[in-house]
Amino acid sequence: MASDLFAGGGEMGALMRQTDWAKTKLGPVENWPRSLKTMLGVVLGSRFPMLLWWGPDLLHLYNDAYRPILRDKHPASLAEPAAEIWAEVWDVAGPMARSVQEGGPATWIEDLQLFINSGAMAEETYFTFSYSPVPGDDGRIGGILNTVQETTAKVQSERQIQTLHDLAARASDARSEADAYTRVAEVLSGNELDLPFVLLYARTEKPDGVRLAAASRWKPDNGTPGWPFAEVVRTGQEAMVDDLGGALGGRLPPAGSWNARPERAIVLPLSRAGQAAPYAFFVAGISPHRALDDRYRRFFRRTVDQVATAIDQVRGRETEARWSQELERVNNELEAFSYSVSHDLRAPLRAIDGFSQALLADYSAKLDEQGRTYLERVRAATKRMTQLIDDLLGLSKITRASLAREAVDLTDLARKVLIDLGGRDPERKVDTRVADGLVVKGDPHLLTVVLENLLGNAWKFTSKQPAATIEVGKETRDGETVYFVKDNGAGFSMEHATKLFAPFQRLHAASDFEGTGIGLATVHRVMARHGGRVWAEAKPGQGATFLFTLGGP
Repeated sequence: MASDLFAGGGEMGALMRQTDWAKTKLGPVENWPRSLKTMLGVVLGSRFPMLLWWGPDLLHLYNDAYRPILRDKHPASLAEPAAEIWAEVWDVAGPMARSVQEGGPATWIEDLQLFINSGAMAEETYFTFSYSPVPGDDGRIGGILNTVQETTAKVQSERQIQTLHDLAARASDARSEADAYTRVAEVLSGNELDLPFVLLYARTEKPDGVRLAAASRWKPDNGTPGWPFAEVVRTGQEAMVDDLGGALGGRLPPAGSWNARPERAIVLPLSRAGQAAPYAFFVAGISPHRALDDRYRRFFRRTVDQVATAIDQVRGRETEARWSQELERVNNELEAFSYSVSHDLRAPLRAIDGFSQALLADYSAKLDEQGRTYLERVRAATKRMTQLIDDLLGLSKITRASLAREAVDLTDLARKVLIDLGGRDPERKVDTRVADGLVVKGDPHLLTVVLENLLGNAWKFTSKQPAATIEVGKETRDGETVYFVKDNGAGFSMEHATKLFAPFQRLHAASDFEGTGIGLATVHRVMARHGGRVWAEAKPGQGATFLFTLGGP
């Protein structure tokens, strides 16, 4: 009985029970071949999308899971010929079906693109499916079993992810804002199905002024048409253009590769975090082959976010470059001033020191103890000022000097510097350890200056340590060779680490340790000139470690 055949078939089973099959090309159910009944039972009982084409005309029989694939062709497609139901794609599907009908092997197609009629739209869809022959009662091929899975969302998502990936890769290293807009348009032109056209408008200094910064695949010939920019500025949200022909004065964009023109567009703002008003607008054509659903809208928004990120990165680099140029100019002026002033100050300082020494020598008998103390303080201050000037001159020379690149044995240099430090203070006992094989490429003079400053600081800040240790070596961090000077001296709090290498910065009071605050700035300048970097790690009272890397070959 028909009721038994269609039992358990869900909504399609119910529809088939209500169908007067005698009025269809399949005829009454009682006349159906056993093979058709058996296979239809399999189809109706399956939760996987299945379609059974039966007879020479490949009449449509399908289950509940297959119904969404038909769009609005259901329920009129039931028991109708496949060539009529799928007329718009039969030039692709028909030959494959006929091949199986004529005894050819079963087919397998993955992610096949088909534009199927869905309402008034030729919808872009993708399917993975197979055609398998179904034997009739007489042993000849009676029909075709079509097992199918729609992969439209997967294919479109993968394509959109690739677009966003390409956008990030191509636009992130743009040289200027104009270059970024151009690169964005070039990347987006490669995704015609999702973006039939894209127009990027940058705002000008005029209140309502905009200019076309870049275009993908098409640009209007009437300047800036009636895009709803004012609405986007007012709401801060996207806006729709549902009548693209009206906005363009009847001049629609050209038809794409799939013979349809976009009739709608979407306008989105490009904004910077913390700023309400957008600085640009993203206008994109909406595919005539897709519904503007949430998934499609998310793609537009993510594309705009990616474009805004690329523009922000370029603007950040441009701002940083301007600041760097200005800083370099100021530094050059400061260094030139310091160089000039340092030379001018040497003569009066030498005079002050000379007269103080003469007073101490020639009038010692006439000076009381307080007078001699004052003169000694004058001489000490003069010496400190002279050292500061020498350090400033040294910092300026490091900036101006040419940079050599040759093999430098840091092991040998460090040992020589430590021997010199020990000679100045023979009473101190310091445990020094210098690793062997510390050979680098760099400027030997400037690297000597680095070690003199770092080891000099280590020597100075361990002076109050009963068992002082200083170590020079290297280690590997994240695949990079790092050289270090480590001591167990006074240390410092890491809250000072950010300003540690700026000129005139001192970590300890003058009463604790002498110094001008130029040494670490000099080290930082040398490392920068070598293309490397320097930083420090320390704890108060537990010593400090200064680490540096050297760039270049």
